Amino acid sequence: MVRPCHLLLGIGCIFLSDGGGLVTQDFKSDLHTLATMRKSRGMDLDAVDRRGEKLLEKYPDPKDQGQIYYTLAEVHAQSGMAHPERVAEYAHKALEHPLGPGQKERLYVYWGDALQLANPKEAFPDRRRSAVRPYLEGLKALLEYNLPDEPPELPSVSRFDTGRSNGPEFEALQRQYNQEWAAYEKAKFQREMIMHRNVLIGQVAGLYGRKPYAKDEVERLARDTLGNSALVSKLLAAVDVKMEADAARTPPSPVPIPSSPPKPTWREARWLWTLGSFVVLIAAGVVSVFFLMRKRNREVDK
Repeated sequence: MVRPCHLLLGIGCIFLSDGGGLVTQDFKSDLHTLATMRKSRGMDLDAVDRRGEKLLEKYPDPKDQGQIYYTLAEVHAQSGMAHPERVAEYAHKALEHPLGPGQKERLYVYWGDALQLANPKEAFPDRRRSAVRPYLEGLKALLEYNLPDEPPELPSVSRFDTGRSNGPEFEALQRQYNQEWAAYEKAKFQREMIMHRNVLIGQVAGLYGRKPYAKDEVERLARDTLGNSALVSKLLAAVDVKMEADAARTPPSPVPIPSSPPKPTWREARWLWTLGSFVVLIAAGVVSVFFLMRKRNREVDK
């Protein structure tokens, strides 16, 4: 939310950043330039890091540094995760500084996604076990908001004539407007946080809803992080849905079909043909001898 500008020590206008920190116009401009480097043609991520280092030196305030680390993590995460280890590093450092609620949840998603890709040679169950921890920490950060199960509808905000700025009627309308606007802002905030919650749950379910299944593991990790929160049940239900969908997609193991014997080579075929011919000749000779002896025995009997 942008607040009215005030002069402060001749620096210029002061803005309230998304992270809740007061930032100068120069800082806002520098941060915007860093963020838009993601869209530049032929972007050099090393140049992004160098620019980020300069901004960290230029703006030592913890609130400013939190926004710089957040922007570095976001630029790397949304640029194809070419360097997942840097995403994890920047996300971790950003979370050590003051940030806005929505920013925290995004960083936990970036961090978990980076850990899935950081060690491609590592076995999937090990990478999964590492990646799920930031996702669970993101869900833990949402517990303080006591969010409803479903996103609320945005309430309407009445309009009234501000031409009359005094009198009991005006004051009553003003109070009503303030209450309605506060309810609207609360519902809007809850909808945004529920969106982050759904994303984090989806990331966890995506990891543990595929083979090799390990529901006991994710339940143990979730309870270690979230305690006895009802969020654990919601998370495990999402894992069940993913597991069922994955099992339905996996085709059953095919029945093995006996393979036909391999065809003999030409040398083997020649040898078998020769052997067969030899056996046939022997059999023919035996039959011939048998008939000759039988004929001779008949002549002797006569």
